[in-house]
Amino acid sequence: MDNMKPRDFTFSQTPLVDLPADLALDLAGMVEAADLLGLSLRQALEPVAAGGEWREALREAFFARTQTAFEARLAELTAVNREDVARGWLADLRRAALALFEARALPGLDRRDPKAQAAIVAAHRNLVAAFDGRSPNGVKAYGRLGLTPPPRKPKEAA
Repeated sequence: MDNMKPRDFTFSQTPLVDLPADLALDLAGMVEAADLLGLSLRQALEPVAAGGEWREALREAFFARTQTAFEARLAELTAVNREDVARGWLADLRRAALALFEARALPGLDRRDPKAQAAIVAAHRNLVAAFDGRSPNGVKAYGRLGLTPPPRKPKEAA
């Protein structure tokens, strides 16, 4: 919206999906996990794109990039092991998010000041942590997918 006038319109049709109730919950979990991990991508892009609208546009690009994979995983829900579908979906989301982040953050990294470099490296580490189930959004996403996050590694003594 711009001064109460719409700047853009989105036309879409929500498909009707006929799934048993338990699989419909899995489908909802896939959508919720994508939303949570999309937020992690948006947060990770902060050192690269301070503007909220630009980061939101990249988050929308994340959803657009994963749409085909989502539809493929939806088709698998009734035929494949549910955990395999969830793990495959997580891998699809990870691939798309890291590609978007790296395409925006890594070019020219060597020419940035050291503080900006450190912030981008930390943001990348945090994004990977989300997909590994080691961040609050990551843990929630794993839960929505019915997966158990990997156990935390014990910290080594210095």
